[in-house]
Amino acid sequence: LFVDADFGRIDGTLQDVLVQTLPFGGRITHDRSLAVGARGGFLVAPNVLTYATIGYSHAHFTGTNLTVTSQIPLGIVGSVPAFSKGGWFIGSGVEMALHSGWSWKTEYRLADYGSANVTNTYIAGGAPIGITSAISYKPIEQTVRTEVVYKFNWH
Repeated sequence: LFVDADFGRIDGTLQDVLVQTLPFGGRITHDRSLAVGARGGFLVAPNVLTYATIGYSHAHFTGTNLTVTSQIPLGIVGSVPAFSKGGWFIGSGVEMALHSGWSWKTEYRLADYGSANVTNTYIAGGAPIGITSAISYKPIEQTVRTEVVYKFNWH
């Protein structure tokens, strides 16, 4: 069993379409997450473990300002607040024992956070105009991570 926290930056695009010919879009960032899971595997050499992981992950996504993504320069036309979303992950990896509790591992992970409905507040002249729309956002992420790990030996 394990718990891990990630602080990083995975950027994506969030898009709203008021009129089909006028798409609004903005960059949204997954900036931190917490995962709780289990891993199991087998030794392929005395100091090398290959394994699979599965578990729950909870991620935080930053808010964004939306601008018109077509050729018409209208500036900021919408705003989406930050939000958090939970989901599941699966993965696999290999870990090699180095020396005195130290190891090195590389892992692939697929995380699916399901659908999140976020609210876009439309802006005109720099101020909200009281019109909102719901945007369905389905974050699915694939990551490859490599880590140097120290495991404490509790007696």
